[in-house]
Amino acid sequence: MPESNPPQPAAAVPARPSEYLDPRAVAARYHVSGRTLERWRASGDGPAFVRVGPRRVLYRLSDCEGWAADRTYAHRAAEIARRSAGG
Repeated sequence: MPESNPPQPAAAVPARPSEYLDPRAVAARYHVSGRTLERWRASGDGPAFVRVGPRRVLYRLSDCEGWAADRTYAHRAAEIARRSAGG
């Protein structure tokens, strides 16, 4: 009887290149400067980023959209309430 191989876990499917944005595209999408993105990377205030080389940074589109969604409020009072609650 031939030996059966146990099922292997599925390998992570790499994201398509179109799912990544360079800093210029992120800056244009959110109407901020490239320098603002640099400050956000240093302070941790902006969307998560992927460092793909010593001088190359990319952003996953899903991370950018999630970051923006977390900063979406129905009105100013909701924003103030979330900030005062420590969120």
